[in-house]
Amino acid sequence: NELYSERQLNSALGITSGETYNEEDLQKGLYERAQSLYMYRGYIYRNIIPEISPIVKDSIDVHLSVIENQKVYVRNVNISGNTRTRENVIRRELKLYPGDVFSRQKLIRSQREVWILNYFGNVVPDVIPVDDENVDLEITVEEKSSERANLNVGYTKEYGMTGGGGIEFMNFRGLGQRFVISASTGLSGGST
Repeated sequence: NELYSERQLNSALGITSGETYNEEDLQKGLYERAQSLYMYRGYIYRNIIPEISPIVKDSIDVHLSVIENQKVYVRNVNISGNTRTRENVIRRELKLYPGDVFSRQKLIRSQREVWILNYFGNVVPDVIPVDDENVDLEITVEEKSSERANLNVGYTKEYGMTGGGGIEFMNFRGLGQRFVISASTGLSGGST
């Protein structure tokens, strides 16, 4: 291990010397935290292998064998599932671009930024290995309706019956722009 010190890896594992061994905690520490450290920096082909050996009757040693391999770069970013929203509206929210070093953190942030647009019911990123040095990213989105309509009716002594309505397009023509049109009127009075 060259990227992270023994102390950093032990901290990521969340297991300390002298505590009761729990296989589930070890696996969780390995796959959710220790290996994620490497994925944040582009080392998705890293391999951390725990070697467990008994030392006395009631104690074991856990030794981690770390193979870091090399950094991986993003070759292509493909977007699918967008039936209304234009691709550039999605791409401008992404934090990873072709040629960048892959980063799990940036991929998660990209997913969150596309989700926040509120045009999609689901946003699913996928990492597709190409070779030892490159991956493609596949961002699959599911469009959802983002239009709203409203109607209102009321009565006032001054205007009598009043009413109005409007429609709001949150993703007008798939351009990621908001367009609102509304009108209201009083039947025995003037327009407002």
